[in-house]
Amino acid sequence: MVPRIPRDKGLDSTLALLSDGYTFLPERFRRYESDIFETRLMLRKAVCMMGEEASRVFYEPGRFTRQGAMPPNALQLLQDKGSVALLDGEAHRWRKQMFLSLMTPEGVRRLANVMADQWRTRLETWEGTDEVVLFYEIREILCRAVSMWVGVPLAESEAKQRTREFGAMIDGAGAFGPRSWCGMLLRARTDRWIRDVVQKDRTHELQVPEGSAEHVID
Repeated sequence: MVPRIPRDKGLDSTLALLSDGYTFLPERFRRYESDIFETRLMLRKAVCMMGEEASRVFYEPGRFTRQGAMPPNALQLLQDKGSVALLDGEAHRWRKQMFLSLMTPEGVRRLANVMADQWRTRLETWEGTDEVVLFYEIREILCRAVSMWVGVPLAESEAKQRTREFGAMIDGAGAFGPRSWCGMLLRARTDRWIRDVVQKDRTHELQVPEGSAEHVID
């Protein structure tokens, strides 16, 4: 006899998901002592699963489409139309392979070294200060390190501005209203900046390191 799949209580769990965030699923898996349960999201039936077998379901080629899989505000803030998150089949595999080509052991090692250099640099600036808000400091460390790693120059005078823009995109991706609108506004500013960088690369006004993300994608 096939065991009955537990069902989440309540008519709809959309508000609970928005409120609980990442703890929504694990808390219910524990509550129902099951690696699968049913619920309703935006009044539509949804089946939530975890574990190795559940992962295989999603990785079976041709079983799902990525079209419409991401909420529009998250898509526009984090990736946008035409990104790998919306591609299926051969187009997805080709784009994914391009990204994976950057994640070689040497590529990962270069990123780790750049990160370590940025940490050391920031440590020097923290000496003698009365207070360090690590959350904001780490955002800037990540922004500076990744910009260097992908081959996109980031002038000292604009590091804080780009950090704020990227941070607003991530912060707004899981929100509605003012936080999301702010992220959209700053995303537009970032897009204008990076388009100019790519154009300079293509017209050879800018030299980027061979093998960097900017070099491979261009």
